[in-house]
Amino acid sequence: LLYITWLSWLVFIMVLVLMLVAIGSCKCLLYRGEKLLALAREDQDSLFKNFSTITAGIKELKLHYQRRHFFLTHRLEATASRFRNHNVQGLTLFATTTSWGKLIFFFAIGFVLFILPHLFAIDNETLSGYILTFTYLMLPMDNISNNLPLISKASVALQKIESLGLSRSEEHTSELQSPDHLVCRLLLEKK
Repeated sequence: LLYITWLSWLVFIMVLVLMLVAIGSCKCLLYRGEKLLALAREDQDSLFKNFSTITAGIKELKLHYQRRHFFLTHRLEATASRFRNHNVQGLTLFATTTSWGKLIFFFAIGFVLFILPHLFAIDNETLSGYILTFTYLMLPMDNISNNLPLISKASVALQKIESLGLSRSEEHTSELQSPDHLVCRLLLEKK
């Protein structure tokens, strides 16, 4: 940003306005996508609870057709369908955000290359400096946008862990370091 400001502060202001529009619109799409992935995570938890119910009550489900039919259609299939829909919608929003970001990036290059020279005088060194800088930034920006779904899923998982209230306080740390707990931990790690 310092380099392109040094090239031309007027062009930088125009590009900055375009960047603010791009960041705002992408943030809105990412926020909606993350909300959908959080809903998908809740649906996944419900789906696992339903699988646990099947395991625990398999005899009951085998004996009663109506209960089995109700459970499979109204609980299991409905939860699986909600999970699929929320997951697909969330990942679709992330793909849309990636495509939108690339479109704005190429629009910025076209704007600097074809529109700004008609609005005011820009020398060729400034134009080439902007285009080379944008081209250089293309690969890192692409890597960031491709990793956004993974980062959002990790954020949703971290929020889920924090909602469980699991923490290691100082009073529990000494208890975990006792010899009995160390032996248990070693036995569990061998399994």
